[in-house]
Amino acid sequence: MHGAWIRLRVLALALGFISNANAAPPGQKAIDDLVGRIARGDAAAVAALRHEADKGLAVAQLYLARLYKLGIGVRKDLVEMERLVRRSAKLGYRPAQYMVEAGILPSQVAATNAELRKQLRDLLLNIGQREPEPTERSKTEKQTR
Repeated sequence: MHGAWIRLRVLALALGFISNANAAPPGQKAIDDLVGRIARGDAAAVAALRHEADKGLAVAQLYLARLYKLGIGVRKDLVEMERLVRRSAKLGYRPAQYMVEAGILPSQVAATNAELRKQLRDLLLNIGQREPEPTERSKTEKQTR
């Protein structure tokens, strides 16, 4: 469990959820404490984090979204994860806005993948149905004469 705590803290630092700067978001210290308790298996801390997220604390929403993505302390739920990230972004929390702008949310990835699959299917269906190049056309015409 200690390894999961370290990974969660490192990920939080990398994504900007935890800041060493003095300009930490409101409630950051309390949220950090909750995350530490969650990493140690405290189920009540998940409920407290959810409560803070429901009150509209953007940083809590993003932390809770990450828990839903990883299935830590809650069931894995990518739909709920995306809903929370979008709520946090709408409140102006920059790390959440980056996630939306980067197109890495599950629905965005699914839409991109669907478009790529369609393009690949169209390409595969059209192989062999193209017009011959001008040099190929003259060879074909000579063979038919």
